[in-house]
Amino acid sequence: MSAPVSRRILVVDDDAAIRNSRAAALTAASTVVRVAEDATTALASMAEAAPDLVLSDVRMPGIDGIELLKLLHARAPATD
Repeated sequence: MSAPVSRRILVVDDDAAIRNSRAAALTAASTVVRVAEDATTALASMAEAAPDLVLSDVRMPGIDGIELLKLLHARAPATD
C-alpha cells in the first residue's frame, strides 16, 4: 500500500536535462513531480490536477514563464 500523495509539483523547462534533473531532485515518497517541456503542455496538464507548486523557466519559446505563471494562477489561485 502506498503513502497518500501530499504534494504535486510541476516542473516546466524547455531544456530536457534541466527539467529532468529538477524533477529527480524533487521526487520524494509523498510528492508527485510532473514535467512539461513548454507552457502549452503545462496548461494542458492542469486539466488532470492542479499542482501545489510550479517551478518554471522564464525564457521559453511561445508563452514565456512569466505569462505561464499568470495563466496558471488565474486557473488555480492556490498554486504557488
